[in-house]
Amino acid sequence: MDTGIWIMAHLVPSFLGEGIFLFMRQPTNHPDSIKGIKQMHYNRDTLVSFSPSVLHYFSLRNWCKTHIYSDLYHRKSSIKMAPDLLRVIPRFPAMLANSMTCNLAKPTNTMMGRFAQRTMEKYNNTLMRNAVKLCQIQPNHNILEVGFGPGVGLLQATTYLKGPKGRLFGLDFSEYMHKVAKTRLASHPDIGNVHLLYGRVERIPLPDQCINGVYHSNCHMYWPDPTAAAAELLRVMKPGAKMVATVDLAFLRHGASQGFFQGVCVEPDPYMEALTKMGFKDVHMEDKEDEGKTFQAIFATAPPA
Repeated sequence: MDTGIWIMAHLVPSFLGEGIFLFMRQPTNHPDSIKGIKQMHYNRDTLVSFSPSVLHYFSLRNWCKTHIYSDLYHRKSSIKMAPDLLRVIPRFPAMLANSMTCNLAKPTNTMMGRFAQRTMEKYNNTLMRNAVKLCQIQPNHNILEVGFGPGVGLLQATTYLKGPKGRLFGLDFSEYMHKVAKTRLASHPDIGNVHLLYGRVERIPLPDQCINGVYHSNCHMYWPDPTAAAAELLRVMKPGAKMVATVDLAFLRHGASQGFFQGVCVEPDPYMEALTKMGFKDVHMEDKEDEGKTFQAIFATAPPA
């Protein structure tokens, strides 16, 4: 994304209603570049791409209301907020969709990475809250969150770990997410029992059979080897420990149909098959609902000693 198109949209009054000024910066050798900058003005309903590299028309009305107004100008009170990005944009250009997918898997400190961070903070909140709740955390448990992202789930899990021996481990391989999560947790009184680990789920830097519960949300589809991941999760979990993964299949399937998640399997079957293959017991998926939002929860239990 850093070497491609850089987009910042501003909603401004115009004779056509509220329009969009779109600033696009491309590499200086791009044939459509004019000193690297182009400025264009469109109405708020439809954006027409400005160069052959992005030959798409897509609706921006609800997207601008949700993500431009709320994130850039914080004018939430005057507009009706759309539910999320993928549900309101019919189709993204492939370059942007691929960049967004990469930054959802491993956010970077770039414009697209920061946008992915805000998307996770707003959209994944319900999923994370329920993953923590369904994990049945006890005050003195040792708990692991895989793919903690911006740290929303970590903050929620600390409220359960009130015992003197309770510890929370977070695993993520994004340096940027480590920075964001540390900032979020810095003012929390129980920060001493939270330990952030840098690494991948295929090689968790923890000893054998030390974890009472594992939870994660919307991240297993990015793991390149579900079998290796399941084996490593089983290694660090105590006998009888629970694993919970929350996911919104309808959202992921719709995103895949619109060009997102290329090269990623959003279906839960490969992960659930890997869990069963590695020896997890009672592997199953349930439909759940919270505050009007429907999602799925995958459960698995480490075998008894």
